[in-house]
Amino acid sequence: MKKIAFIGLLITISFCIGCDNNNSSATSSTTYTTTVEEVTTTEAEPPVEFFYAEGLYNFKFANDTIRETFLAAAEDYLLDTMYSGIPLYAGADYYIYNHRVDLPTDKYISVLAYGDEFGSMTIDDSSVLMGDGHLGNTREYTFRSTVSAFGQTYNQWIADTSSDSIIMELYLDSLYDFVINDSENGFNLVPSMASNEPIPIESSQSEFDITVSYKWQIPIKDNLEWYFSPETNSIFLNNIDSYDTTISATDFVDTYKLAIDGSWFRAVSGGNDFLSSAHIIEGLEDYMDGSGSWEDVGLKVVDNNIEFTFITELDSWDVMYLLSSIHLTPINTDLYNFLKNDGDSETNYGDSFTNIAYSGPYYITSINEDILNLEENPMYYDKDKYSYTGFEFHLTGDYSTIKDLFDNGYLDYFKVSINDVSEYRDNYHVVEVPNGIINRLNLNATGSVAEFNKLFPDTNYTPEPILADQNFRLAMFYAIDRLALTEALGNGVPIDRLFTDTALLSIEKGINYRYTDIGMSVGSDMSPETYGYNLEKAVEYFNLALDTAMALGLYERGTVDNYTIINLDLDFVLSDGHTILANFIKDAFEDNFISNEYYIKVIVTINEMDYPNIYWDNMKIGDFDMFVGGVANSNFSITNSLNLFCSDNRSAFLMNFGYDTSIAEIEVEYIDMSGDSKAEIWSFDAIISALAGEVILENGEEIS
Repeated sequence: MKKIAFIGLLITISFCIGCDNNNSSATSSTTYTTTVEEVTTTEAEPPVEFFYAEGLYNFKFANDTIRETFLAAAEDYLLDTMYSGIPLYAGADYYIYNHRVDLPTDKYISVLAYGDEFGSMTIDDSSVLMGDGHLGNTREYTFRSTVSAFGQTYNQWIADTSSDSIIMELYLDSLYDFVINDSENGFNLVPSMASNEPIPIESSQSEFDITVSYKWQIPIKDNLEWYFSPETNSIFLNNIDSYDTTISATDFVDTYKLAIDGSWFRAVSGGNDFLSSAHIIEGLEDYMDGSGSWEDVGLKVVDNNIEFTFITELDSWDVMYLLSSIHLTPINTDLYNFLKNDGDSETNYGDSFTNIAYSGPYYITSINEDILNLEENPMYYDKDKYSYTGFEFHLTGDYSTIKDLFDNGYLDYFKVSINDVSEYRDNYHVVEVPNGIINRLNLNATGSVAEFNKLFPDTNYTPEPILADQNFRLAMFYAIDRLALTEALGNGVPIDRLFTDTALLSIEKGINYRYTDIGMSVGSDMSPETYGYNLEKAVEYFNLALDTAMALGLYERGTVDNYTIINLDLDFVLSDGHTILANFIKDAFEDNFISNEYYIKVIVTINEMDYPNIYWDNMKIGDFDMFVGGVANSNFSITNSLNLFCSDNRSAFLMNFGYDTSIAEIEVEYIDMSGDSKAEIWSFDAIISALAGEVILENGEEIS
């Protein structure tokens, strides 16, 4: 794991709320203590002087440490101020594995989940039931699961259903593949059928010092072999020696031409194709409309390398990501042509599992009624990559049927309903997969009619003053027992920060941001061991907020017989889960936000509302005190998710009001790309813009 330090300095993130607008701000110090023969001396570090960030910045392709540091600074800032609302819990899916399945990681890895494809088994099939109702064989390890449908087609170039893709991932290989990295904090994209990373031809360096090129060559492994089902056409198999069964660059390019000429779905549409705007092949559009020749198309074979020429410059990762799809792998054109010329008017390549060639680690052995079986491909080049000796799929999408199959010992894995999780949690291997939607308590923190009307001049609403107090917002954060909340809901993962374990630092790096040292340090002083629940702090912050409110004359002092009531409306979408959630929050606030000094207490009024009216009739016009809601975070773009909290509403879906993120008040220490130490003051908006691309700053704030 990387340490949060470099060149002998510890990266620190602090906040400068309300700094004067000059070129310095508050200072911080670190104390080092050295003990020599029972004599202790303390020497204070010189105070760090911070200056407002000035000039042109672009961290889109900065090193990981810079990006992590600024992402953590932005997230810490939102938690410190609660400008993003109060995080409550993330929705989740639940998966159950038989005890014999040994997963390669206990962390959720984006793209790969828990990596069950790379798992192993501690018990062989001889002790479990197979689809035929009998115990399996010794020394065989078959992963048993379900699929809602299969057999729509066995030609990956025209397949367009997820169920077909699930099976194809097992019997087809790809040029590049995703694997869990050595640190188990993300994934790597590595060569599979390719022998190495893409080779740039006539390359250049981008402004971010990244190698880019229009032309790339993909070297192919020299030990790739086709495999054919023993049930494939006997005439073809009897003459197999007359065909070249080696998988080469020619097989790829011949398939590309065949797919393009036939306008097969995966070649010309679907997003990850050769006509997608992100990676259009040179000369292809002219060839397809008849104005150009195939020789001018940027798909060629050069020394057993596949050569791609694009009309835009790409970097190596872009090319590998494109070619990680099993849908862009070759078919066996010899078998295709044989089946095309066997007397039928059209080829029947891909209409059954016997009419294809296999390149992946497994091949289909049988499909009997509602069971599909796969076994190890004897020609697969990497025997040690996978541990299972085969797969067995039951054809069903019915949940009760799947549950019965698992309960009766026929499955190693299934996705369990939220309502059934408790039935299995104590006796099986249950894993949670956060879905990226973090439910938050969103707040109208404008504090007064005058401030509210600056944002919503046409809305007649009186904000509750105490919600504008940062201390009260922190009190709300600490008052919620998120673990107990998710137990009451029977669903979800308690969340005390802004991103779940699913969020990537960047898709190119494949590193889960939450697993980095810096990502884990966010909110480290906010009771992370209890997911932010700390009643002592909650009461302390509540009392601080009341002291301020009373000094400002915002509330009248009550009496022992007649408490002053601070009424907070809590709006939520009517559902069983949100009803439980709303009452949980109501009890947490009303039980703890009581002042016997000022005789003031908080009462929460919960209001059931319809969806989506709660967003358009209330949230969008600021007509609320508090409401429960969330937006799905982008697992592949953290900066896009943070746009949700920019007060200029650049996301068009701002859900918290009463703050200004354009003000420079975040102090960040870091080492820039030139190796120079920096101690700068930034606005939240400026950080988000710099992480996404180019931005010009003046006094730490955006000017363009």
